[in-house]
Amino acid sequence: EFRYLRNFLLRWPDVRSESSEELPKDLSPFRVVMISGSAKLDENQRRALGDWVRAGGGLVWMGDAPEPSLSPVRLKEGAGPVVLKGDALGLPWADMSGQVHARCRVEPEEGSKVIVEGFLILRAFEKGRALYVGAEDTWRWRAQTGDQPHYGPFWTSVIKLAAAP
Repeated sequence: EFRYLRNFLLRWPDVRSESSEELPKDLSPFRVVMISGSAKLDENQRRALGDWVRAGGGLVWMGDAPEPSLSPVRLKEGAGPVVLKGDALGLPWADMSGQVHARCRVEPEEGSKVIVEGFLILRAFEKGRALYVGAEDTWRWRAQTGDQPHYGPFWTSVIKLAAAP
């Protein structure tokens, strides 16, 4: 997922991309940080990430269960295809449904805003935000149709949601 996403984002003129297994020590240059839910963060990294989000950073969790203290969701049992529906963000969710798979089922934490049930959930943390994206295989949209009509508009919307004040 990150390879497709990085290539897409590098076309944006104001995007700085660092692909790394390690969380950068200084997060201040970044407006949005995207992390796979399966990433292993030590205590110092969790604390630094939490401080950064609360100070106004935008965090995007993808796939597995995110760090509980910065999570817009709680885990439930089960996994499988994600049924996408509704008209959130002006995207054709019905066309996109069934092509991505959740590794876990989730329910929103108190105070979270459900954008797309079980797939896209947002939560404010003081001045920042955390956004949960329930799958790490949205690359399937790009593989099938290129950046349009699904992949590009979806990730553009995700970045804007996470970065919004």
